[in-house]
Amino acid sequence: MLWLVYQLLKKQRWGNSSMVFILIFLPLLLLSMMETKRNTYILLSSTGFFLLTALFFRYVKIYRRQFKLPKPIVQLVLVLLIALPVRYSIERVKLFKSYATEKQAVALIQSIPLDLGSKTVIFNEPNPIRTMFYRDHVTAYGWIPEPSTMDSIRAKGYVVFIQEEEV
Repeated sequence: MLWLVYQLLKKQRWGNSSMVFILIFLPLLLLSMMETKRNTYILLSSTGFFLLTALFFRYVKIYRRQFKLPKPIVQLVLVLLIALPVRYSIERVKLFKSYATEKQAVALIQSIPLDLGSKTVIFNEPNPIRTMFYRDHVTAYGWIPEPSTMDSIRAKGYVVFIQEEEV
């Protein structure tokens, strides 16, 4: 990103760098003005980020002789520019994750009694977001509060459960 800003300030002309800048920052600027914020908004700028990576790769490859760095360092930067996004993509796709553990977690969540009602709080839940997704009217937290906090929650009419830790 810093390289892109440097290129825009150095050249002071419209070209590839300015279009990439617009592709990255226009969606982020427009969507950040909206009331709801979502993680998926960054996907609209992903084209700009891909182009930025390609332009930087090309820049390093063309001008590598002008850098005052040893040749292996420059080659390492070029390899990392390709390898790190590939590694991150494989990690995000979760190719190596077992779906059996996912099914076990969902089965455990669905084993929570149905007669809890709408005023239920579960503490020490290892997957609080998933629990709230699969169980309506249940609030889940991944930590255990102070006893005084639990007492005040019970005083308001909520049923409080504390999950046991698996050993």
